[in-house]
Amino acid sequence: EGTAVATSPDGKWILARRILTTPATLVLLPTGAGQPRTFPKDSIDRSAATRFTAFLPDGKRIAFNGNEAGKPRRVFIQSIDGGAARPVTPEGVTARLVSPDGKFLLTETAGQGFGLAPLDGDGSPVPIRGLEPSDDPLRWAADGRSLFISSSEDVFPARVYRLDLETGRREVWKEFM
Repeated sequence: EGTAVATSPDGKWILARRILTTPATLVLLPTGAGQPRTFPKDSIDRSAATRFTAFLPDGKRIAFNGNEAGKPRRVFIQSIDGGAARPVTPEGVTARLVSPDGKFLLTETAGQGFGLAPLDGDGSPVPIRGLEPSDDPLRWAADGRSLFISSSEDVFPARVYRLDLETGRREVWKEFM
């Protein structure tokens, strides 16, 4: 009925997107004994949740891309205990990654590229130096100060770069054949 999109930090829950519902919905599935937990029904379409859905580091909230009918996609935050989802980015700004400390989102805005936005929803994304439109952000480094990225260009050997968010400097981290 759906697709798994994230695992909780404690490993006790799998967040899945139900694909046979309209609009698309999310459900928490226990990894052990227990019952699935559904989120309250609302007007948010979570079809874009496969592109980005994440548990926040506290394990009590999730962030996901979604949209209300007739509106552009944006990022929403919702408690796993229920309650209404609330938007945290302007319309048209979606997310790719959440920082290890849960304070920032790596965002993407059509035609404008990547940026960093505060998760508290208080501010527009700030462009990231050194990150090109053809780059594919993979994940944050554990220190939270850099990103691992690859290029979407088909080149061999495939390279993964480490991008320093403060300086915009990138260096080859690994090469793969």
